[in-house]
Amino acid sequence: MIAEPAREIRSPTDGAPDRGPRSPFLRGYVVAAIPSTLLFLPLLAHRSADPVLLTFSTSYVAFLAVVALAATVLPLIIAAACRRSQSASPAYSFVLGLVALVVSCSFVEMILTYRLRLEDAFAQYAKWGHKRSLLFAFEATPNHKWVDAGATYTTNRLGFRTHLGGDSWEKGGGTRIFTLGESSVFGYGLNDDETWPHLLETKLRTSLDRRPLDVINAGNNGHTSLQTLFRFYTKVLPLEPSHVILYLGPNDVYGTGPDRLLITEDILFSGSVAQFWAAETRGQNPYARSLLFYVLQRSVPPLQRIVPEAADPASADGPRPNETPDQELQRLSDTIGRAYIENVGTICRLARGKGIEPVLVTFMHNMRGRLRIMLEHNNELLRKLASEEKIALIDVARAFESSAAKGSYFFADQYHPNRKGAKFIASTVAGEWR
Repeated sequence: MIAEPAREIRSPTDGAPDRGPRSPFLRGYVVAAIPSTLLFLPLLAHRSADPVLLTFSTSYVAFLAVVALAATVLPLIIAAACRRSQSASPAYSFVLGLVALVVSCSFVEMILTYRLRLEDAFAQYAKWGHKRSLLFAFEATPNHKWVDAGATYTTNRLGFRTHLGGDSWEKGGGTRIFTLGESSVFGYGLNDDETWPHLLETKLRTSLDRRPLDVINAGNNGHTSLQTLFRFYTKVLPLEPSHVILYLGPNDVYGTGPDRLLITEDILFSGSVAQFWAAETRGQNPYARSLLFYVLQRSVPPLQRIVPEAADPASADGPRPNETPDQELQRLSDTIGRAYIENVGTICRLARGKGIEPVLVTFMHNMRGRLRIMLEHNNELLRKLASEEKIALIDVARAFESSAAKGSYFFADQYHPNRKGAKFIASTVAGEWR
């Protein structure tokens, strides 16, 4: 007998597509979805300053939605790659890549934790030539020389910008003019001989037949009208100036908190950057609180807007219920302007009480939007104060209105005067000097 060949026994499902739990698509999706979900969950540990849903603000809910969509779609893409290759290898490669990324970030975080526990939170202010100050929060370091923003800066023993004519003004007689204000007076981005107070001295000496006259630059980077008031009373008033020129504005607009300062207690009193960042990001998700994110967002400014910062609960500057943008702008302008003009007025009254002639100078700029409106509001307050109190005013802002190519007078921020802008301010003040 001829034996029949053995028949191959086939399963009823042989030849049909593999749709069981071990299919490459499903396996790939599960493998990729698990780490994606685990990486997404820490984002839920976040507390917004103005929650509308659970502990999340409207913007953070939108951010979560985008990330959740990405965490859902990405595993689907990986699973599709697994189906094409009939293997779960793409998913395992994806997981290995994520593990390598997490391990690398954790290693970098450890290094940053070690380094930034030793780095002073005040380091950025020190880079700008400042030291901590009990009265002013921060001020220019006396007898100091530093380089920043393409310029070299020096200060004298009082912390004023170095007077290139020497320190004989402290002993000599004649007209002694002090300029007070913030970085636009100090000359951020300009060398000692390029600031408008220095140029003003040269122009006034020429127009006044070179009679004894000195212009002393007592401005300070980052100071607001309140700090300028303290600086005038403690540092300038005892030096018996004949005139004091006031030129300030933006820092009151940019400042935060009830005093509108450009520095927070976290920076002033934190012992290190690590402590500062922990306090600054309290309530935010673990990723935003990491020192790695601190370093990245300083290098890539758009990252600062990905995770909204928690607002200061004590701040009254945020929008109020049922308040329109125009109403909010008006309220902010009134609030900031009221404190600003009170500080400026106090300086003027103190000066006159000591026989010192105050001179108000309106602030020129090329800003846009809300900042422009608030700065112009402060300029109007200066004009009103000058009219009511019979204080000398030099309207640099109005003189600047007819200038062409306004942007060419400033650095990129459109309010710090460059060399051309410094010459314009000095020429305008000298031309109106009485």
